[in-house]
Amino acid sequence: MNRLLVLILLLVFSVAAAAFDLKGISIGEESNQEAIEKALGLECLEGKDTKLYCAGVSTLAGKKVTIRVQIDKSQIVAGIILGFNPDDSTSIREALLNKYGKPHAQQLSVITNRVGEKFDQEEIAWEDKLSIVSYSKYYKITSEGSIHFMSKVRMKELEELHKNDN
Repeated sequence: MNRLLVLILLLVFSVAAAAFDLKGISIGEESNQEAIEKALGLECLEGKDTKLYCAGVSTLAGKKVTIRVQIDKSQIVAGIILGFNPDDSTSIREALLNKYGKPHAQQLSVITNRVGEKFDQEEIAWEDKLSIVSYSKYYKITSEGSIHFMSKVRMKELEELHKNDN
């Protein structure tokens, strides 16, 4: 997890041209509940903090994924998180590479679970002017992979929260 955070933080300082989107929902750009529900088939609820939170199940590269979307109070898509079965990682990885092209960062490592089993981990990241996309074959646990789409504004908010935790 720390290595992924380092990869993402390093990407904040590079520049790219393409905009990142998931099925027409673009990170760092304006959207609303109707658009999210229509494009991704998710259910949305307004949070206490006036942010909109959407969640549900969809597909990516023909594979089942869970999706969570956060829209901030100014109706900007702040983040999208997808979870997937690591057994589907090859198809999902290839779809991301085909859509977003050469990554800005890529790291291979070996991770170990609680019982000592070793797994080949791959982390990949892309960046544009408004957002960062990161892919992890395994995320926190070895039974789920993840893709995070995050606006740079949201990334800075998380950095500030992290600084306050230390």
